[in-house]
Amino acid sequence: MAAIKTRLSGIVAGASSATGWEYRYTPDAVIRHHELDESCLDPSLGSGEPVIYVMIPARRDMTNATSRERDARIEFDLGLAKRWTPGDENPHTLAAPNREQIQGRLAADAEARLTDDPTFADYQGFGVYLVQVMSEDMSAEATYYPGWAIVLLRVTVEYRNMAGHP
Repeated sequence: MAAIKTRLSGIVAGASSATGWEYRYTPDAVIRHHELDESCLDPSLGSGEPVIYVMIPARRDMTNATSRERDARIEFDLGLAKRWTPGDENPHTLAAPNREQIQGRLAADAEARLTDDPTFADYQGFGVYLVQVMSEDMSAEATYYPGWAIVLLRVTVEYRNMAGHP
């Protein structure tokens, strides 16, 4: 999870990914927490409208372990939040960017960063061989919080590491 946190922390708005995606938002914080809740949404971070990534551990499986190496799979939820204060949320008068556009941009930034760079494939003894963003949840039931645009991603990382590495 530390390697993933480092990777996400490297997003810089205006820079391009290896596949040409231009990142829209620089995260002001990338944190680990047991859920995306109000304590994670700190409007004082950054300047103006902070962007906060919350890594929420879900599951870790070990397979094919030998005395020299093992394969593993980590699943986690990634909550992406951006402070957003529209004048109102009347769908007839709402100016761009709207909540859904911001959610889409947040998701695209994180997905591009996690899946586009082969240098992520070897980090401190880890050989990552698959990163998948399995789902995006923009539903109001799961993501609505006044003053914030939030999207939830389910991410799966499969990797092989040498014995003795966590």
